[in-house]
Amino acid sequence: RAAGLYTVLVTNGMFTPESIDLLAPWIDVYRADFKSLDDRLYREHTRFAGAEGIRDGIVRMARHGVHVELVTVVMPGYHDDEHLARMARWIVETLGPATPWHLSRFVPYAHVTDIAATPDASIAAAARIGRAAGLQRIAEGDWYEQDHA
Repeated sequence: RAAGLYTVLVTNGMFTPESIDLLAPWIDVYRADFKSLDDRLYREHTRFAGAEGIRDGIVRMARHGVHVELVTVVMPGYHDDEHLARMARWIVETLGPATPWHLSRFVPYAHVTDIAATPDASIAAAARIGRAAGLQRIAEGDWYEQDHA
């Protein structure tokens, strides 16, 4: 920090409360996967039991004064308009309307090939939902595609 450098932690968000307390003094930006408010997606596509630990970690890091950004890979069959609206409201109510929300496309890969790729229209719709909920900073689309096209 004295040299003007920042430390960014890009993570799936699975930390114990104790590890967050140890890491927070050294982290400037916490960019965490925010897959869902519901346990179903976590149980079916990760080794996590559910969403609560991820949410708790996000909130705990923010309470330490760390800048938090959230990433949601919008998956067909998991993120309908109502669910995205609930997620956006949670962000606004819990972290504030200036919290950045990155919305990315799902692309079938590895062991998850039975779900179709996310249509671009779904990302645009998710962004509209987030803005309607009051979010001020929404990044649409896949950063890799934007930067490496």
